[in-house]
Amino acid sequence: MRHPLTPDEAAAAFALAKAYPNAHDEGFLADAPVLAHDLPSSVRRTANAARLDDRKHAFVVSGNIVEPWLEPTPAIWREADTAGSGPYGFLLVLYAALLGDPIGWGTQRDGRVVTDVLPVRGPEHSLVSASSERELGWHTEDWRRSGSPSIPITRTAPQETPTTAGRRSLC
Repeated sequence: MRHPLTPDEAAAAFALAKAYPNAHDEGFLADAPVLAHDLPSSVRRTANAARLDDRKHAFVVSGNIVEPWLEPTPAIWREADTAGSGPYGFLLVLYAALLGDPIGWGTQRDGRVVTDVLPVRGPEHSLVSASSERELGWHTEDWRRSGSPSIPITRTAPQETPTTAGRRSLC
């Protein structure tokens, strides 16, 4: 299911993403389910329809504002939460909050709810989220945990890279 934002909707959504220091801020994460209701009503309506329709395997929000610049790719993932990329982490959490409760595990990536898939030097040929020379494989190890999420949420930079959506089987 796709929801293309109008320019006015994109501006309204982007404005919501600038009130907290980062998308991992405890205050923001506590407020996100309420703040998500300030997103444009058309986005909320489409997200709700996607949440209720078990035949849909993806919910895409397109047309978000994309700044013409981003900082260079960082050397390590801990440095990926930058001033340039920050608003997109906020938006991801807000859109996710329309579908359920965004979560992270304290033992992975410092407990961040938003983690970045980005190429870094060293593991270019690995199958993890830092590879750049191999196709990134679908990870399923976290889906076996008790209380694991039923909806993985991803964001992508605007580019011509094909993306595949997957879904966890709830059976």
